[in-house]
Amino acid sequence: MAETMDDAQQGGGRGPQLVQSLSRGLGILSQFTAESRSLSLADLSRRTGLHRATVYRFARTLETEGFLTYDPDSGLYSVGPAWAAALYSLGTDTVLAEILNDDMHALSEAVGETVTLAVRRGDHVQIIAITHSSRVFRPRLPSSSLVALNEFWNVHAKIHLAHASDDTRRRMLAIPATRYTENTMTDRKAIAACLAKVVEEGAAYDLEEQQKGVCAIAVPVFERGDVALALGVVVPVERFAESDVERLRRELTIVAGLMGARLEKAAYAWREALVT
Repeated sequence: MAETMDDAQQGGGRGPQLVQSLSRGLGILSQFTAESRSLSLADLSRRTGLHRATVYRFARTLETEGFLTYDPDSGLYSVGPAWAAALYSLGTDTVLAEILNDDMHALSEAVGETVTLAVRRGDHVQIIAITHSSRVFRPRLPSSSLVALNEFWNVHAKIHLAHASDDTRRRMLAIPATRYTENTMTDRKAIAACLAKVVEEGAAYDLEEQQKGVCAIAVPVFERGDVALALGVVVPVERFAESDVERLRRELTIVAGLMGARLEKAAYAWREALVT
């Protein structure tokens, strides 16, 4: 009962069911404007009137969900990639969705394979778009659009987990991996080494780790220096020779760069609209 009363209180003219925690979180987000793109905990505490420890808890939650990013060198928070990704997942009526859909269709036509796009949602990745090619091959994709970060076979999970915080990687690596095929990685050290290689090489691979006969490759889509999305291609194993992989990686990297630039531009315009 005490928790309910703390979370839903009279709002003093703002409605009878003010959810206090949500209000505080939105209050923190609203501090980021065109003039205040990066703020410290002290800045946020002073602006919101909340205790620094309270601000830290909210900021860490928002960071985990991708709505804030944290720069450990400067100690500053800024708006995260989830804003732009949320716009995309609203549907094809948004300008951003139309832009990224065009890129996905162009990539699918160029490589002749199924293209997938995923965003991180807490401890999961969410596949927000799939574009099939005209070829007969249609991969059996996960039944749910949500895939846990510890599903290490998934190229989207590999991309997002490789670029996640050390704490997130430790938590995910502590969860026993499920073996789907003889190629599925289950050894913790091997998985950690694979994730480090993903960052180093800029690409993640699924070498028949979840389905025999099916491979995949994905690259990160960066927005303002952070991984906003993972862009992947699903391929039958017979079309995943070394020369095929190099071609796919090259095409993915080019399109990911275009997506990132457009994503940043669209997200920037949207952030500007929030404060005008």
